[in-house]
Amino acid sequence: DTTDDFIGHGTHVAGIVSGVAPKARVYNAKVFAGIASFSECWSSHSAPHSAGPPQGGWVFCDHGVFAAESEIVAGIEGAVSNGAQVINLSLGGRYQPPQTCMDFLLSQYVRDLVTNRGVAVVVSAGNGGPYPQTIAFPGCVPEVITVGAAGTSQPPQVTNYSSRGPTLEGVMKPDLVAIGGDDNIWPPYDAFPNHIAYIFPGGVASTESRKLWSFLGFAD
Repeated sequence: DTTDDFIGHGTHVAGIVSGVAPKARVYNAKVFAGIASFSECWSSHSAPHSAGPPQGGWVFCDHGVFAAESEIVAGIEGAVSNGAQVINLSLGGRYQPPQTCMDFLLSQYVRDLVTNRGVAVVVSAGNGGPYPQTIAFPGCVPEVITVGAAGTSQPPQVTNYSSRGPTLEGVMKPDLVAIGGDDNIWPPYDAFPNHIAYIFPGGVASTESRKLWSFLGFAD
């Protein structure tokens, strides 16, 4: 596969990290590959639960790109082996009974990272809101820091799309919310300028981090 970021999501997240923590060293691992067909994405989500996960774990598929759990684990392991102390996972997979949070390879792996290897793991809550019990995996893992989305409009409030807790297992999540984007970041796409990616463009620059802190009410 190429190094191209087909939808720009990972590039933007890395830019946010570099902008708000300019002295941090960022190890960026691309794990979503291809351009998947609709049928490939659908088949990865429609397998009967009784069959168990496919080889390599369940497949994350969105906006035409895809990654197996094992590929995501390999990317994280590469970062950790290169000294990463904090892992950010801006991704998540929905699940429903009889599946549980810890049935998934990725959930098991991040729990081990936190409890046995001393690595902090930050995970998005998901985009399943406003309904309760929609926290995605691996954000459902009790030991990770699960982050929901607050809008950029004033006064700040949790966005409609941000997943709500508790998890299906009754764990209170998310742990916190952070500025993400208003509900109108979804189609029609002419509303996109209200998204944080457009309010704070070029997040890799330290000047952009000043804009962000100022937006949140901090002078410096």
